[in-house]
Order: sequence, then structure tokens, then C-alpha cells
Amino acid sequence: TFLMSLGIIPVGIQGEYRYYVDPITGMQTDEPNTDIRRVDAACMALPWLFSMGFAVTFSALFAKIWRIKLVFQASRAFVRRQVGVKDVASIMVAVIVLQAIVLIAWNVADPLVWQREVLTNDDNGY
Repeated sequence: TFLMSLGIIPVGIQGEYRYYVDPITGMQTDEPNTDIRRVDAACMALPWLFSMGFAVTFSALFAKIWRIKLVFQASRAFVRRQVGVKDVASIMVAVIVLQAIVLIAWNVADPLVWQREVLTNDDNGY
């Protein structure tokens, strides 16, 4: 879905180091970088966008299947049954709220933080 595909946008956000780098010496200072919060938010936005998109998509599919099930059960008894929005919207709301609770708990307990890891250095130390 569109919501799930938006998860690629936070991946493209670049960040500096967690601490400011002295431009003269190239060494990290003890002063924390305040711009890093937006990169941390982008890290945590990826699971939010993907999992909420997943929850919306599959709760809608499950709600449609549930609606068909109710119609077929009524047809067995030769009864006309009108399945309203309230009958199936509760399924979607429940799945999305459950997913939001899990994501909020994850954000509070142990949020994702962006960390840059240097894998290789060239001859100049970069």
C-alpha cells in the first residue's frame, strides 16, 4: 500500500555524528549534536510506516472476508442480512489500535537510535 511504501523515505535521511566534529582537528568533541534527533526519528518512522500500512491492508482484507462470512451464514438460513460498516469497521479499528499500542510500547521502552559505524578507513584516515 501507499503507507507501506512511504517507509523508504526515512532511509534516505543522512545524519552527522552523535557529537560535533571539530572542523580543524577532525576529532569528535564532547558537545552532543542536536540535529541527530531528526535522524533518530527517521529510524523509528520506518517500522511505524511499514507496520501501520501492513495493519491497514490486512485488517481491510480480513474485514472483507468477515463480511462475506456473515452474508454466507445468513444465506444458509435463507435470511436476508445486511452487513453494515459498523460490523466490519470494529475489526479494522481493533487491529490498528493494537498495532499502535505495540509501537508506542516499543518507542517508550527501547526506541531505535541511529548509529554510524565506520567499516573501513582509507590512507588519509577517512
